[in-house]
Amino acid sequence: MISFDNVVEVMEQTGHDLPSLYKETSQGGLATIGINGRDPKTNKPFQK
Repeated sequence: MISFDNVVEVMEQTGHDLPSLYKETSQGGLATIGINGRDPKTNKPFQK
């Protein structure tokens, strides 16, 4: 059986190793698509 502490350690290391581009933060992940199809930086609609 794998202990909870070991799982948390591995998850923490994975989080450190994962590039920020792929993390769900205000700067990456779903935040990059904006709300209602608008660019979060300019609030203009994305070009299709």
